[in-house]
Amino acid sequence: MAMETGELTLKKTLWFFVPLALSGIMMSAGEPIVHSGLARLQRPELVLAAYGVSFYAAVLVEAPIIMLLPASSTLVRDSASYRLVRNAMLIINLFLTAIMAVVVYHGPTYDFIFLGLMRYPPAVAEAARTSLGLLLLWPASIGVRRFCQGILIRLGHPQVVGWGTLIRLISMVVCVYIGVEYFPDLGVLIGAGTLIVGVLVEMTVAIWALRRRFLRKPLPASAPDTPAGAMSYRGFVRFYLPLALTSFAWVLARPLMLSGIARSHMADLSLAAFPVAMGSMQVLTGHLRMIQQVVVALVEDAHSLDTVRRFTLWVGAGLTGLLSLVAFTPLAILYHGGVIGLRSPTLDMANVALGFMVLMPLLTALQAYNQGLMIRAEDTLGVNMAAFANLGVLVLLLNVGVGATALPGYIIAACVLPAALAFEVLILRRWTQGHVRVLRSPAPRP
Repeated sequence: MAMETGELTLKKTLWFFVPLALSGIMMSAGEPIVHSGLARLQRPELVLAAYGVSFYAAVLVEAPIIMLLPASSTLVRDSASYRLVRNAMLIINLFLTAIMAVVVYHGPTYDFIFLGLMRYPPAVAEAARTSLGLLLLWPASIGVRRFCQGILIRLGHPQVVGWGTLIRLISMVVCVYIGVEYFPDLGVLIGAGTLIVGVLVEMTVAIWALRRRFLRKPLPASAPDTPAGAMSYRGFVRFYLPLALTSFAWVLARPLMLSGIARSHMADLSLAAFPVAMGSMQVLTGHLRMIQQVVVALVEDAHSLDTVRRFTLWVGAGLTGLLSLVAFTPLAILYHGGVIGLRSPTLDMANVALGFMVLMPLLTALQAYNQGLMIRAEDTLGVNMAAFANLGVLVLLLNVGVGATALPGYIIAACVLPAALAFEVLILRRWTQGHVRVLRSPAPRP
């Protein structure tokens, strides 16, 4: 999508990015909201650790459904494509719900994964199982929500996505308050209940908005600009599988990190501190992934390429500076101690972990920028390979750190995470050079 009037400028790029970023920022705020409530319960270390384990496990099961938003916004052009993508979404939802149910309610399977494979402490694994049972409908709810939101964005109603996320946050704040104030004995169930209520509320808003739009103006029976192959299930799989694999590699990193922490020195405290530090970091980095959409939409030639690249560097460097200000000043104590409610030694560990991750905003911005260039050139296989390279380096360094050093797990994980991301950025940058040369070439492009 080119800018409608005039050349692309940093100001125009910013205004294009802001609506996308606001939704991402509000989404990232969900974890600190839950952490702030759970940290005020009795035995907060156990509760926070069990919540982190169950949340990351649910997100892992959810991974194949995450990319339904770009899929529906790209493929749904008429009533036929709507039915096809909707049916595919329902099939994926049923499959993921069945997997979640087997893991949670079949004892030997759960014990093999969480005690044998992941090696979580028994008390943490047992508490996480109760939480996962409440999150059984989490993947399906995410799938329906993102399917509807993608169509709304395509139909010109992106503001609905932001309003839905805002209502979700409000409902989560209410749930956390009620749980901590009136039902503190529920422990980790307060966190799981807050998550599921929030996503069900946001899903309801998306469904309502989409139905209202369809009542006013139904989709056409057929659209002349439908891409070849998009109207078959085989075409959908060909389009969607690379996207699903990329999100799966990113999501898989979280439980693998927790598994490594669980085998490290000071495992229980590290499992409580590191997810909080990572959630705080995500508040300033999660929305930067939207730069990928900015690149795909706005980069058309050498001038727009340079503009978006400068924008990426400015935003990434600015948020890195902001995160450094929080991590290396008393603001970290004020935030983790006053807002989240952590107490020492978990408070000190979370502050230290955050300090090791200050480069994550810049690295995330560069990752999204280079991914956008590759997706724009339809090089989705390269995006997948770089994501799995990141995962491989993360697992390798994490195991080396746990096996060869006596460092606490929260320090190892906080060092490994930016190192693996930096490796992915280097690979992506190397692979995007050809696409950049094409954009800078004065020869006409198809």
